[in-house]
Amino acid sequence: PDEQQDANELLDDALEKQLVLVVEKSHQQGEVEVLPSKSIVEESSSACSIKIKNQEEVTTNNDSSDEDEKP
Repeated sequence: PDEQQDANELLDDALEKQLVLVVEKSHQQGEVEVLPSKSIVEESSSACSIKIKNQEEVTTNNDSSDEDEKP
């Protein structure tokens, strides 16, 4: 379906940028697996949103201690 193709292209583009950020922000934790964005999209589109959400959490937590998370 065209909709799925569109979503995959958007996710693919976003993941290329997001994965770089994930690696830069959290590689010191040694927990980030870098996979080609296309295989992530093909294997599970739900993994894409999880990856992106995790990147945002990593960005916040990386800068300060967990106690600073309060609004």
